[in-house]
Amino acid sequence: MFLCSLILILPALHNSTESLTLPYRIHSFFDTTNLRTYTLMYLYLFPMIYIAICHMAAICLVVVLVFHICGELAILSYRIKHIGENSQIMLVHRIRNIIQMHLKIIW
Repeated sequence: MFLCSLILILPALHNSTESLTLPYRIHSFFDTTNLRTYTLMYLYLFPMIYIAICHMAAICLVVVLVFHICGELAILSYRIKHIGENSQIMLVHRIRNIIQMHLKIIW
């Protein structure tokens, strides 16, 4: 997208009647027909695609982390519900492991 717009700038340098189009449709509050103004707007819009990609990646990471934490809490609740099914000798050790897992999930 940016390379195509850059290719369109080069003929416009020699021919002043060629219209300059920005890579993204925006409502600019000033005239972008001047080459200097167009170049500044072009450079301003250049990192927008990378910002959008990073924003989407951050949202996906948050969703994956929430699903992971919910899964770990579901495993922990299953272990708490079925804590007394086996022998009572290891009960203190199991409670200690459950508390450690809960602290690991929280932190």
